[in-house]
Amino acid sequence: MDKVLRNIEVLLLNRFPTLGLGLRIDKFMKKSFHKNDRNGVPFSEDVESTLKLVLTDEERKDSSLVEKTKRDMVRCFLLYGMIPEEYFLYGCRHESESYLKTILSYEQKDSCCSEVGLKKYGKPGWKIMAELGDKWSFYNMAKPFFKRDVCRADSKADVGEIKNFCEKHNRFVAKPRFKANGIGVHIVTLEEYKGEVDELIKHYTQLEDGKWLFEEQIVQDPAMAAWHESSVNTIRVPSIRTSQGCKVLLPLFRTGKNGNVVDNCHNDGGLMAVPDAETGILLTDGYDVFTHVVERHPNSGLKYKGWQVPRWQELLKTATELHESLPKYHTYVGFDFALTPEGWVVIEGNWGNFPHQVCLHHGIKKEFETLMNS
Repeated sequence: MDKVLRNIEVLLLNRFPTLGLGLRIDKFMKKSFHKNDRNGVPFSEDVESTLKLVLTDEERKDSSLVEKTKRDMVRCFLLYGMIPEEYFLYGCRHESESYLKTILSYEQKDSCCSEVGLKKYGKPGWKIMAELGDKWSFYNMAKPFFKRDVCRADSKADVGEIKNFCEKHNRFVAKPRFKANGIGVHIVTLEEYKGEVDELIKHYTQLEDGKWLFEEQIVQDPAMAAWHESSVNTIRVPSIRTSQGCKVLLPLFRTGKNGNVVDNCHNDGGLMAVPDAETGILLTDGYDVFTHVVERHPNSGLKYKGWQVPRWQELLKTATELHESLPKYHTYVGFDFALTPEGWVVIEGNWGNFPHQVCLHHGIKKEFETLMNS
């Protein structure tokens, strides 16, 4: 009976999303406000960190305004699935409801992917996401498209393989297997361990629960390196498998800045812009996660809007071939690619998010859901 009532509730809320909204906000504030959200921390903690971005110092002294803003964050989460960082990114405090309804939030995207996976293939969403969330799992599915050496480096890995990798590459990239947004990615050199591979292995099999990947460094094409030399500047290709073939929806161009090793925009690590999906010509200026806009890269001075991403058609072809090589239940994958002098190589695949909707000031919720169900 409880399940039937819950299904009826879901149907009603899908049809009338504002039904009993005030009571639903009250219930969330009492029962769910301090529970972990998708970032793995209490929703309340995400709210507090976002308030520092949304409100001025003076506004934060106004307790009634703070409480009102917290409730508005919960409202946007219940109506649009927007977690606190999206509340800030998409300007929910000031934007119109008609605009917010167009945005595809993290929660809505994951929910759609999960529903399609279960409906079309009987595959639970968490299993599909797990295959992409584990970088080692994805590497084994997409190995021909990496075109570089990759080594699993954890407590269960083959020590001999790790040693062979380190002998071949005395400078390489270390990545936590299960983290996203470029968190934890860094360069390793054997010199740090005085050439002692055993010490390096001991360190990484104990660090972060001992779950790491070592990857051969990518030598990127000069045209991409010109933007920001110390980071590998990438293209995210959001690919959706439809009955008419794989379709690309709202690609993303990312560049690092200020000497960062990664180009990811998370925590102000880089800048983003949107290329035209058919031509690869940048349609927008550069944006950071604080929605600051720049016409030119702050370090290299290169102009964003109008720049042509090199070898674009080759990239689309590679992305399609990669997507078609994966199991069919991977309906949507956000592929990250880097350009080398020899061509495009994949970095990783995931249920990529769409923060760059802010660059166009219009969301893709309707388009995403239509393609996913086509």
